[in-house]
Amino acid sequence: MVRAAIVVTSVLVIATPGYAKIKCPKETRAKTEKLEVKGAKRQFCLHKASGKLHGPWVHVAPGVREEVTYVDGVRHGVYSKKDRDFTLEGTFNNGLRDKEWRTTLTNGGRLVALSRYRNGRLTGLQESWDRTGKRCRSSRVGDGSATLQQHATGTCWLSAVVLIENGVFHGPAKHLEPTSSKKLTAKGRYYGGQKHGVWKHWDVLSRSSITHRCYVAGVELWQAKKLDSSRTCKGDPGPLPKDVVSIGLLFSRAGATTPLLVSGVVQGGPAARAGIEVGDAVERIGAEDAGTMDPQQAAEALKQAGSPVKLLVRRERKRRTVELRPALLSGMLVRNAWLAAHRAKHAAGGK
Repeated sequence: MVRAAIVVTSVLVIATPGYAKIKCPKETRAKTEKLEVKGAKRQFCLHKASGKLHGPWVHVAPGVREEVTYVDGVRHGVYSKKDRDFTLEGTFNNGLRDKEWRTTLTNGGRLVALSRYRNGRLTGLQESWDRTGKRCRSSRVGDGSATLQQHATGTCWLSAVVLIENGVFHGPAKHLEPTSSKKLTAKGRYYGGQKHGVWKHWDVLSRSSITHRCYVAGVELWQAKKLDSSRTCKGDPGPLPKDVVSIGLLFSRAGATTPLLVSGVVQGGPAARAGIEVGDAVERIGAEDAGTMDPQQAAEALKQAGSPVKLLVRRERKRRTVELRPALLSGMLVRNAWLAAHRAKHAAGGK
């Protein structure tokens, strides 16, 4: 699916202390969240019909400003994040990092890191420099690599230890202070290139302040100074999926009285080619009534139905039967569908 940039024709202008004015598209409503960390706020636009993030998204905290645009619930377009030390700028394409991502010194604008992505994967030459402009390292990342990367040493811009699998960050990660002391600034896990689970962040200046942040598929759900039993955050979902034979559907169900819904569609898979979309209700799988199935039971029913499998699908008041033949799907595309489904669920505050 190719996403076009949002063209704002009629807008709702909203101003919040600490923010520049942002413009929400006509079909959206504005929302402002005050976060638990003192002085931190988030402002964004929600689509009135779908409830998905759609339009400008701005996050401001002491010494930090982060901006991006959402289209149909996923990040798409120019991204920037600026703090006291560094400014990160790049482009998202359908929720995935794409093309060049540049990190510069906030004071002076000197380039200190240049990363290259293709469809969410690090690829090609990755470069970094220290604060004086001296080259720290350059490395070439190709698809299928699985190596432990330590970016820069000594006075170089960043020391980060992460596992790269299939060209994306995956596994435990530590981010260290960009000085010879290499003090820890952040610690957590990546899943398929996205922050996932609880991350700890140490204040670079005071070193005594710790902030806990919960991420699900790259979307930050909450921040807290302290963790307690009332705080929940989904943990590491496990290894990246391998190539699978499937019709390319993910399911969800909100409750016992709600229908079985399509929560994810694998790009280019049999279901996508048949025109099935996220939000469609599945009423029958083969000869079985899907009305009482949970997502796990639906997945099992698909296995039992054989090939090809017939689905009775409803969109609003229109029903149709589709016949799908399972095909070999890329594990990366399955991962992308999973991430998109979780972003759509959690980005606007879903649990």
